[in-house]
Amino acid sequence: MAMTPIRQEDKIKMQIELLTFEKALSQAKEKKRLLLGNGFSMAWNKDIFSYNALLDEADFSSVSSYARKVFDLFGTQNFEEIIRKLYDTVKILTLYAGEDTKQSKILASDADKLKEILVKVIAGKHPDRPNRVDIGQYKACAKFLCNFEKIYTLNYDLLLYWTLINDMGGDRLIKSINDGFVMPEEGQQEYVIWDGSHPNQQNVFYLHGGLHIFDAGTEFKKLTYCNTQIPLMDQIRNALQNDLYPHFVAEGSSQEKLECVNHSIFLNKGYKSLQGITGNLFVFGHAMAENDEHILKIIENSKVDNVFVSIYGDPTSQRNQHIIARTTDMKNKRHGKHSLEVYFFDAESARVWG
Repeated sequence: MAMTPIRQEDKIKMQIELLTFEKALSQAKEKKRLLLGNGFSMAWNKDIFSYNALLDEADFSSVSSYARKVFDLFGTQNFEEIIRKLYDTVKILTLYAGEDTKQSKILASDADKLKEILVKVIAGKHPDRPNRVDIGQYKACAKFLCNFEKIYTLNYDLLLYWTLINDMGGDRLIKSINDGFVMPEEGQQEYVIWDGSHPNQQNVFYLHGGLHIFDAGTEFKKLTYCNTQIPLMDQIRNALQNDLYPHFVAEGSSQEKLECVNHSIFLNKGYKSLQGITGNLFVFGHAMAENDEHILKIIENSKVDNVFVSIYGDPTSQRNQHIIARTTDMKNKRHGKHSLEVYFFDAESARVWG
């Protein structure tokens, strides 16, 4: 009787070794960097930061009656995926019917407005105050973060920022924090500004922007509580009411995200920094999705020696099998003198929020 061939995905299932976070740290030793995905925020509260939670709270009154139905049509709650599909449809429709058709204008308008809706719904569901995260959770998160010399995040929310500025009841587990923002030359203002002239000193990077960061044209501003005594979420919501939108990337496809990054000196500095890292990169809470290929290719083309990727739940699930396959593919695509080794660790063993 002929034997059934072993599928590639089954080979991966048999070969994966799931390390504990502590084991991964001891294996990495020095030069450890961290890349955070949405799983970092979902580990604190999945009901707030999951895409389906955002969809349930979104106000679609500013878009056509079709926009909300597109989510159901494709069976997804992912805003970025739908934004990408709408823009792709505009390109196809333009090819077939020419530019500036009524339908293409509606599609493009819906895609643009969905980005605004996404920001508003994130702000609307976001915890109002830093004390929604308790001291024990801040301490656990600081203990996790202090293992890394540089932190890169793809998230828009304030959880990382709150952790860094609170740093945990005076324990100061995180010794040195520099996100590149400084006091303006004219003295204390309601905000601080980004100084990109010392990129080597910066060790926290918001690769896709953030709710608290705004492009003021001649400078990038970060909202502050210490200078205003006004909670950041109140400041952000007030800005949205005045049609001022945070500087963040919500484009649908990887290529569109990359174009947005390349047109922003603030985002591009973070991108360049990630390109230049060596040693060990830990990736926590990232799905290795297609719309972040621009980030994944940086890792492939970098001089990083080892990549440690978190796995949440059953490693044999479809979602985790994709993460494992795409991470393994990074190793296979690495060219040049620097080889790449990939490892996987149990996300829950990191106890990011305690």
